[in-house]
Amino acid sequence: MRSASILLVLLAAMFSLGGEAQAGSGIIAPRPVYSPDPEYSDQARNQHVQGICVLRVLVGTDGVAHAIRVEKGLGAGLDENAIAAVRKWRFDPALEKGKPIASEATVDVNFRFTVGGNDQELLSAAMPSVVEFPISTRIELCPEPVTRVYNPSVMPRVIVEKVAFEGSFQLPLEERSQIAASIEQSSYAGSPEDATDDVLEQVREAWQNRGYFYVQVSGGSKVLSSIPMNSRIAVEVRINEGRQYRLGKITFRNNRVITNVEVLRDLFPIRDGDMMNREKIAQGLENLTKAYKVQGYVNVTIVPEPHVGEDGLVSFDMDVDEGKQFVVSSINLIGEDADLLEVASKQLLLKVGQIYNQNLIDLLEKDFPTAKNGGSETQLHLNEKTGTVDITFDLRNCQATVQ
Repeated sequence: MRSASILLVLLAAMFSLGGEAQAGSGIIAPRPVYSPDPEYSDQARNQHVQGICVLRVLVGTDGVAHAIRVEKGLGAGLDENAIAAVRKWRFDPALEKGKPIASEATVDVNFRFTVGGNDQELLSAAMPSVVEFPISTRIELCPEPVTRVYNPSVMPRVIVEKVAFEGSFQLPLEERSQIAASIEQSSYAGSPEDATDDVLEQVREAWQNRGYFYVQVSGGSKVLSSIPMNSRIAVEVRINEGRQYRLGKITFRNNRVITNVEVLRDLFPIRDGDMMNREKIAQGLENLTKAYKVQGYVNVTIVPEPHVGEDGLVSFDMDVDEGKQFVVSSINLIGEDADLLEVASKQLLLKVGQIYNQNLIDLLEKDFPTAKNGGSETQLHLNEKTGTVDITFDLRNCQATVQ
């Protein structure tokens, strides 16, 4: 039980990573986002036991502490109370290349016991007053389904029957055949011209993923058959491959918040000297953006500036505009079921007053998937002047019907 004669000081969890999560590995360590205090035991209070209880935990991708064990105990019931408290903690999981991973961590829980003439006053002075920031919930039914009549003259379907490449190629025939096979029999909405443009872009990306970063692609299509519901086309693609490039270096500019360039570089799943790959560069940009959004920088933008060398290397200078860090000012849940809203409000780890964290948003969306037509289930309303964000989660499952 807690006592007025006890001043309990909990240091924010201090981590040292084990296993793969070593310094310079590119892994961002887990950190607590919700850490309720443990109870001081009667035995510890009576015996005036204090000190640090060291726990070893496995922080899962779900942000929960698993496999908790005591590495250095205090006894007197404090070890058990520390374990019970940490079971309730929630964490930002460790990140490797922008993706959550399970990681072991050491948690130091500091119990400090003081006995004095007026410890209640000391405790009151040391601790700020508790302010509750409840999550707003609202029951709202889905609107009446909107029936949209499918009109094939407006939205026809186009099937790509055949893709043929023309040009002088360095890319082996086997790989060219694989690219063509991945596109053939694909279905597109719109006109044959729209489908042809989509095919040309897919071909461009495929060559760029194989090192031909400045490939030139053009072409046209021929309608093989056409009926009211759809048409089939053959696409002829003219390709000027140009030179095959490898990645030089990736550097960063204006990264004031995340200054460890090794961590930033490891977010890109491509090594210096590897064949240039547009998809991997795009994935790295997505990981980098996520790393900033996890720390509240919702409006971060990264502009990659390529630099081509005569040695066949393409280097990138990532110009980072971090923007402002945002704090959550309100959280609103909308749903059709009161019980679902209650469960969601309890499972949401992000709280009002905390720094915005994209990982915690993603966790809720994963636990409560919804199907929406025409938009995300999460809406952010940013106040640039105050640096605050109002978050609305729409947990309804509203869909339009199509005939």
